[in-house]
Order: sequence, then C-alpha cells, then structure tokens
Amino acid sequence: MILRSRWPVIASAPTAVRWAMTLFWMAVIFFLSAQPHLPQAPEPWLDTLLKKTAHGLEYAILAVLARWTLQAHGAPHAGRWAWGWAVLYALTDEAHQMLVPGRHPSGWDVLIDALGAAIGLWVRRS
Repeated sequence: MILRSRWPVIASAPTAVRWAMTLFWMAVIFFLSAQPHLPQAPEPWLDTLLKKTAHGLEYAILAVLARWTLQAHGAPHAGRWAWGWAVLYALTDEAHQMLVPGRHPSGWDVLIDALGAAIGLWVRRS
C-alpha cells in the first residue's frame, strides 16, 4: 500500500535516478554471477528451485527498471525494448560465467531470465 501511495513520486523520478537504479541492478547481477560458489540449499531439488526462482526474479526486476528508464526518454514500445534489454543482458551474463571458475553458462538460465523479464513486465504493466 505504501508503494502505491508513493507511486506518482517514484514514477516521476529524474532520468539520472532511473539510469542509476537500472545500472546498479545490472551491477548486482554481474556481482552475483562473478561468485565462483554460491550458497546451496540442503536438498538438490530445493537448491535448483531457489536458484532458478532467483534468476527469474533478478530479470523481472531488471526488465521493470529498464522499461522505467526507457519511458523517461519517451521510447515507443518501452516494454518490448526493456524485455530485449533484459534478455540481451542475460546472454552476456551467461557468457560472463564462462570466465568464472566453478560457473558455467546455461541456455536454460537465459530462458528462465527471459520468462522472468516477461512476467515482471506483465505484473508491473502500466
């Protein structure tokens, strides 16, 4: 409820703030991808569920932030461009993981990221 009552203030944030938040979130994703070993849940199925859910959520947030940033510039079809932005970043993220010892790229992760981005944009449609 608090977020809804403050949404006009958030929605009208300056372009620089929007860019800063979006780039910060991209840096968070990059930092997490650079970790050679992430904590694991005690059960393999739970570990997979938690990590794949986190993947989708990371990119849902990125897509919403990207659309918000693009809307500040009056971009037509900002949601479509934001989804493309998130998917492109997911691809570069998987390529980055090739360089991190103990990590490996996964096409499934890109699909989960793309789905997460789409769900995020759908949930936060405006």
